Amino acid sequence: MAHVFSVIGLNHGHINGQVKGLLDTGKWKLKHVFAEEEDLRAAFVARYPDAIVAESVAQVLEDEEVELIASASINAHRGPLAVQSLKAGKHFFVDKPCVTTLEQMEEIKAVVEETGLKWFAFFGEMLTHVGVKWVRLELEKGNLGEPVHFMGLGPHTLRIGGRPDWMFDRALYGGILNDIASHQIAQFGYWMMQDPIPQFSRVGNLYHPEKPEFEDFGDATLMGSKGATGYIRADWFTPEGLPTFGDIRQQLITTHAYVEHRKTIDIGDSAGGRGGKLIVTRMDQGPEVIDLSLVPMTFFDDLTADVENGTETAIPFDLGYKASRAILETQRDAVRLEGLEK
Repeated sequence: MAHVFSVIGLNHGHINGQVKGLLDTGKWKLKHVFAEEEDLRAAFVARYPDAIVAESVAQVLEDEEVELIASASINAHRGPLAVQSLKAGKHFFVDKPCVTTLEQMEEIKAVVEETGLKWFAFFGEMLTHVGVKWVRLELEKGNLGEPVHFMGLGPHTLRIGGRPDWMFDRALYGGILNDIASHQIAQFGYWMMQDPIPQFSRVGNLYHPEKPEFEDFGDATLMGSKGATGYIRADWFTPEGLPTFGDIRQQLITTHAYVEHRKTIDIGDSAGGRGGKLIVTRMDQGPEVIDLSLVPMTFFDDLTADVENGTETAIPFDLGYKASRAILETQRDAVRLEGLEK
């Protein structure tokens, strides 16, 4: 018998990847969708015509058949919805950023501990790229030495005219570090196998004065709880001519290797750089482009197993919780940069 899930909140396109991933396991059935926005709801139903259009959140949460809620609602609404869903007896699968305040995160932690239900943080850039998993497995095996330093870059294409108004309201989207740099901070914890501890951060609206609450640049330095270091940067300055949303890159220095993950595109590779490349240079051999074709992407199968068995193989709650806290702290404590003159 298939597991049953429903969707509440369609405000980011990542929901399509969440839904597709669950359905592709062959173990989940989509029952409802609820969204206040008619256009988003219509587009979703066109893609998934068997979904029941719910008239309210309560209709979904009161359905005893539904085991899990998947959501990519407005950022500031995700924390309260998680608590509401968990209290209704549903596991919760949320797009990043998971919350916009530390208070929301602490309330989720308390409800998870109280109910024993699962709260899955979907840091998609980390969890659905097999190169990220390959590096983690090699680190666990001791094949890459000990982590020393991580650098994560998260540039994005803005296309400002096509963005919804809530993305330019700081209270609703939570700021650039909380929003898009969440990927990099979570991956610091995942690769370094240490809790991220914020050190220094900056944010600013450098070149979009027409959107005064928007932040188009942010960066931060991190320490790990075991002594590793890190630097992350996110921005909205990717040229629209790039054939993907951004040149997302991670670099990892260890005691025995140098790793570069060109995650979304390898700009210099005219023979097919779209899709990225993982390059590893070890002490005893030259640069090696890793063949990732045999590395399985198991996140959604792992999530399913966690629901069935009470395990934590997809993304441990502790990783999502500590990454989210660090994300919020970097945003809260950031030095504000002045805008550039046009």
